[in-house]
Order: sequence, then structure tokens, then C-alpha cells
Amino acid sequence: MITLEKYNGYVGLLFSVIASFYFVGCNKGQQPPVTNPVSGSIAVNVGFGPVTNPPYKCYGDATVTLSSGQTTNLAFDNFSDTLSPACKKSVFFSLVPNGSYTVTVSPPGVTCPINVTGGNVSNVYVRTDAGACVSPWL
Repeated sequence: MITLEKYNGYVGLLFSVIASFYFVGCNKGQQPPVTNPVSGSIAVNVGFGPVTNPPYKCYGDATVTLSSGQTTNLAFDNFSDTLSPACKKSVFFSLVPNGSYTVTVSPPGVTCPINVTGGNVSNVYVRTDAGACVSPWL
């Protein structure tokens, strides 16, 4: 048996559902508009050193700065690799708004241009021993 209180509750719920369709609208079978992502990511790959056998210990520090003002530190404390450059590290900047930027790695003070496209990862490669931007590792 439905009491008056339950009946009023059901009527209130039904009114809420109808009002939400009236004020918000319903989809009517249409797809929502497709929007392009407004941000992407930048992967900064920093490397130096020749390949040798046996491997050697990689040491070093660098500061990676994005022209938007974001900064992070990078520390090398690993063994060399068998692929050139032997010492490699990467840092990642996420949620970077679409646009053109520069990435500076100090030391040695190398600045590389980079374009960010929404939903994608843009890669920058810096050889600190050559003091140059490379694309990709050379």
C-alpha cells in the first residue's frame, strides 16, 4: 500500500526528472560536439657520452626549463647504455597548452624549439656534450 508520504516522494522525484529534461534538455539522438584537446605533453630527452665496454657510471645534473616558466631538475646517476648517447635521462611536462615553446637545458644552455599539439607527446632531444638539439638521438 502506498502511503501519502511515499506518493508525495514519487511525485517529487517524477517532477525532478521532468524538470531536468525541460531545463537541461535531452540529447534527442544527437552526438555531443567533438572538441579538440587543448593541451599536450613534452618529453625532454637529455643525453651525453660515448658508448664504451665496459659501461661506466654517468654523473651530472641539469635544469630543464620550459618557456612557460615550468622548471624541473634532472640528475644522472646511472650506468652507461650500449646505444648512443650512453647516458640518457628524460623529464616530462604534462598538460601543456597547445602552442610553440622553447625548452632550455642548463648546463650547457641549449635551447630547442618545440610545438605542442593537443593530445600528443612532443619530443625534444638534447646532446649536452655536443651542445645541440638533435632529432632524435644521433
